[in-house]
Amino acid sequence: MRVDLPFAVEYGTPAVVPIEEIIDSLISVRGLIEEGGANLPYFIDGISVDQVQVYVRSISQESPLKELLLVSFLLAFQKDLEKEVPEMIQQFTGAHVPEQFHTLVTIGVMVVLFYGAAYVKDVVSSLHQNSSVKKQLSSLIAELSVMTGKTEDEIRKFLDDRYKAKGRAKTLASMAVAFFRPSKSQSNAPVKIGGRDIGSDVVKDVPAEYAYEEALAVETSREHRGVELELHAQDRDRDRTGWAAVPRGISDKRLKMRLVDGVSPTEIWGKNHIRGDIVVKYKRTGVDVIPTEIHLSRILS
Repeated sequence: MRVDLPFAVEYGTPAVVPIEEIIDSLISVRGLIEEGGANLPYFIDGISVDQVQVYVRSISQESPLKELLLVSFLLAFQKDLEKEVPEMIQQFTGAHVPEQFHTLVTIGVMVVLFYGAAYVKDVVSSLHQNSSVKKQLSSLIAELSVMTGKTEDEIRKFLDDRYKAKGRAKTLASMAVAFFRPSKSQSNAPVKIGGRDIGSDVVKDVPAEYAYEEALAVETSREHRGVELELHAQDRDRDRTGWAAVPRGISDKRLKMRLVDGVSPTEIWGKNHIRGDIVVKYKRTGVDVIPTEIHLSRILS
């Protein structure tokens, strides 16, 4: 069954919006709708979403910026549930789509948007406070819980399981950054999605794009003294390549190791364990900062 829904996004921007920002916004909205559509089978038992297509009906660039879209869902119903399909599905006809389904789609898209925005918030801020962005996400999850009968904890677990892979979370984060770009560029202008308001205070709480990009690029180093190193690769002729070790108490993973500050390869050649002073380089991966490389600067034993 094909179901067509109108979908509107309105930015309360006081001035015209550059075409680049409009394009980025449209692409992000399409991605958010596709993600929201892909999540529908979890919330409506007995359906599968075989395809989601998004079409542009009209764009008004003058203040406010309005993006009017048409979303086409290709749905299938499980045959073994045809006699006990949910009330929402029973309301479908070829010409009418129940308002409840429209609302569910809108909230589902907004949940995906704010899940991505919350990820951006976590990357930029190490405090993990209950910000306006996270309060908005919690409110949407609570509303989704009432609509679907799923508990809020079940919905959060579903989202975490689906997006915990860092590549997927970063994709949502990029969509959120692009979605809010027109608003952030014009004094945190409010936004409406399907008639639902996102106030300026919430938009303001979404970190600026440059702050997110800078946070992603952060690479730090920390000094650790008297660390036990379990050597896993050695090269007697080189001090910068061919070495690897597990720094016990810091990481259980084998990390690339360099010998610095005059440490000679011959001093540790043939040993399985040593103790020394090291500098560990860390790199941000999503909201985590993980060790990537060891610099051995002094051998203690």
